[in-house]
Amino acid sequence: MPNQTDSNNAAALNAVAALIDGLDPIIGRFDDLNQQKATLEAAVAESQELEKKTLNDESLDHESATAQLVSSRARSDVLRVRVQSIGQKIDDQLKAVIAAGQLAQAGAYAVWHQLHQHRIQRSHEIFQANFKLPWGAPVSINNMMEDATLPKEVVPLKTPFEFDRTHPVEFNLDRIRHLRQAFAELRPVVEAEPSLVLQAPTSAPELSVVSRAA
Repeated sequence: MPNQTDSNNAAALNAVAALIDGLDPIIGRFDDLNQQKATLEAAVAESQELEKKTLNDESLDHESATAQLVSSRARSDVLRVRVQSIGQKIDDQLKAVIAAGQLAQAGAYAVWHQLHQHRIQRSHEIFQANFKLPWGAPVSINNMMEDATLPKEVVPLKTPFEFDRTHPVEFNLDRIRHLRQAFAELRPVVEAEPSLVLQAPTSAPELSVVSRAA
């Protein structure tokens, strides 16, 4: 029977999983719009090709050529306007994807951060129970514990939950698309961590951002 800690941890993990699940329809809409744009752009190219053929077709009389050219150019104009319109929708939807993705990343990062800090604390406890630094030793026990095996083991799990401003938006979009897989790798490690008590992520957890150096 699960204890209170297990239940609290499950609730915190499920809250993050729900944020990630919520990305599916938002990303789906973004992908659908891009597919619609590709279809329209192909239609524009086809219409433009028809214009060229009409202009070069000397077998057509002037009236027929003019009628076909007016029709194809009118179609091209309509299609170009629609491409422009859907392009704006794509830009707006991308902003929605990034915003929702950052929220999900922040929630997952909050879970990872608690796991990492707990590993550092465990390292402290193990060290203090078994070792003692000489007085005045020119080392920082805090730095030593951050570099200990236990915390370092989980450092690779952090990267997918960071928003990296040093890379183009497509890079971060790909991270967001793979958040479910990344969280699926983190979750069992968290669930197996002894004595870890998770705090549920807030409605707007802090995002870990990687930026270019000044």
